Amino acid sequence: MSDPSAAIMTLQHHLAHAEDAQLREIVALVDSLPRRGPTDAIIAPLRGRLLRLRPARRLHVGRLIFVPADRVIVPATSWRRGMVAVPRHALTCLTLLVRQAMGQDYATLANQVDGTMSDDSEAILRHGRTLWPRAAAILAHAQMPPEWPSMTGLGLADFTAIARPLAILLGEAVTIEELLQRGSAEDFAARAIRQSLNRALAAIAALPEAGDAALSKACLGLLLCVCLDRLPDSEIALIAAGDLARSSDSTTPRLAADAAIDAALDQAEENFSHPNAAPALADVQRLAALLDTLEQPGPAGRPSRKPRVMALRRALTAHCRSRFTFELSSHLLPGLFQLDQTPQADALLAMEAAARTLRTLAAMERQASGMTQLEQQVADCAKSLPTLAPQARRVDLARLVEILQGSEAALAMLDLPDNTSHAPMCAQEVATSHRACALQP
Repeated sequence: MSDPSAAIMTLQHHLAHAEDAQLREIVALVDSLPRRGPTDAIIAPLRGRLLRLRPARRLHVGRLIFVPADRVIVPATSWRRGMVAVPRHALTCLTLLVRQAMGQDYATLANQVDGTMSDDSEAILRHGRTLWPRAAAILAHAQMPPEWPSMTGLGLADFTAIARPLAILLGEAVTIEELLQRGSAEDFAARAIRQSLNRALAAIAALPEAGDAALSKACLGLLLCVCLDRLPDSEIALIAAGDLARSSDSTTPRLAADAAIDAALDQAEENFSHPNAAPALADVQRLAALLDTLEQPGPAGRPSRKPRVMALRRALTAHCRSRFTFELSSHLLPGLFQLDQTPQADALLAMEAAARTLRTLAAMERQASGMTQLEQQVADCAKSLPTLAPQARRVDLARLVEILQGSEAALAMLDLPDNTSHAPMCAQEVATSHRACALQP
């Protein structure tokens, strides 16, 4: 096309309807380009889907700098000063600033990082140990670069509101990544987070704008927001913030925790506001844990939040039921109908993954609402497997039953005669029952 903008819009339209696998291939192709230029505009509207899919992406130093902030990066149109978030359009200028300050060290690290993929957590942490503290020190004291206004359309106050919170977050990024990789025990994680928040407060006090209360709240708030968004146990970070508030004269920890909680609830409401929302299962689990924390006695469980928490519980329950139906009808049942005496390993692994998802969604429904409708559906599905896949090997069905209901149910399945089934429903009835469950309020 002669009009580049028209061509981009046409490609965006086609990509909006692309399958997940196709989208991953396209992103990999875009990432492989030596100069991306206008191609970034092609995938920009798809960042919501990319956040859910999280495809492995080729890293460069500029992207590696902001890996710890990935989940709090928002479009330019959504950002406003004081948010616990980072506008995407500011990252290019900040990368240039860090690159100029690091000099030859940046080029050396670029050669080392080249070829690293975004799903290689060990390599990311290894390079991050070198990069993130350096970038934090640069952003903590950097003056606004002369090209900032022309590259971002923002002013000096905005530069400070973006660079300083990023500095505090990057200063503690290694601790957060280590906790995620180690899967540390609760007491160790609690100590690590308390120490991290104390170091962050000290770093905030050393900023050139140390007396700015709003900036201090934003700095600590961004760090807490990332903790709530990435760590599996949100209660640890909130308790640590509460302890810090009680042990110091500063109101910053309490205000920062409130800002991080509100940002997490805002994001959850945004996710569930879309009819086809499909957040990652781990994100939904973290939200369920956060809602539990907010309903417990303590500074985070303020009565004013109760209506939002209750509304999100209802949305979470509806999401679990709808997703349960989709996972069953799209992933587990089609595979079952095709099982035979010589199943493909990939097909078995896909069905096992679907069974784990069903079991997790049923547990989350109970956690979110106290109801057990999905747990009953899981039990019915497990009992129905011999009827749904009479041609399958009994050992394969027993493995699925083990995932769905546990080892005792799997042993009982193995003890059944080959052509015997105590399943109460045929395949059509199972699918119909799940659809009805998803539609119930």
